[in-house]
Amino acid sequence: MGVIIMITVKTRDLKRLILKAGLTQAAFSKKIGVTQGYVSQLLMGKRSVSAPTAKAITESLGCTFDDVFEVAKERGLEYGERCYLETGC
Repeated sequence: MGVIIMITVKTRDLKRLILKAGLTQAAFSKKIGVTQGYVSQLLMGKRSVSAPTAKAITESLGCTFDDVFEVAKERGLEYGERCYLETGC
């Protein structure tokens, strides 16, 4: 069985840290190497984040991973089980 790991953003905490750092969304996006649209979606809780982007965020804000992210784990299904459940094959 596989495990799906999803990193989600604590949006209120991330917004607070960006403001505390005196950054706009545009300046923050440049600092972490993503588009302003991506940052906007993160702050609205509409995007998950990759491990490299999470690292860039924590380094740029001088915070810990746990300050702005949560990790959710979900049990995954093997391919054969997923195939059967989705299509009955």
